[in-house]
Amino acid sequence: MTAEAGRPQVAEATGGRMSGSETRWWDTWLAPGFVGIAVLASLLLSGMLFFVHRSIDAASIVLARGDGAQLAESVQDALRRGPKPPRASTLDEVLARKRHDGLRYVAVLRPDGGQVEISAGEPRRALTPDAIAVLHAMEPVVVGNRMRMFVGPEGPPGRRWMRPP
Repeated sequence: MTAEAGRPQVAEATGGRMSGSETRWWDTWLAPGFVGIAVLASLLLSGMLFFVHRSIDAASIVLARGDGAQLAESVQDALRRGPKPPRASTLDEVLARKRHDGLRYVAVLRPDGGQVEISAGEPRRALTPDAIAVLHAMEPVVVGNRMRMFVGPEGPPGRRWMRPP
């Protein structure tokens, strides 16, 4: 063999086998490929987790609306059958009957919708005019470990119930 630039050339017949210093093309891309697949799978799983979480939140709101509607129907039935104008004792009776269903506080608002007229139970937080203003019909609002829901007709701020024409 002739030497080029001071080095001898070595030619070996390997018979299809590779010597220890040679690498196959897939050996170069194998480790980065696994890392890339792992990163892609992590991103896909994170995205899926986000959408599942949103779906569960939406389902819990639907369930809260359903429970709230049942409790509101019980309160409205008691108010229809009870004395006129409504009394706090009527709400106390409903609260005692529905406590096992999760009812902890019931309030009847004044006709303008800005303040509590009568109530039974203890609210998690005070039901101030500002707290009432953020409530919308059948939209649950989380307050601590409870949900607060306004049941009744919606109206402009400060006047939830509009007088008939």
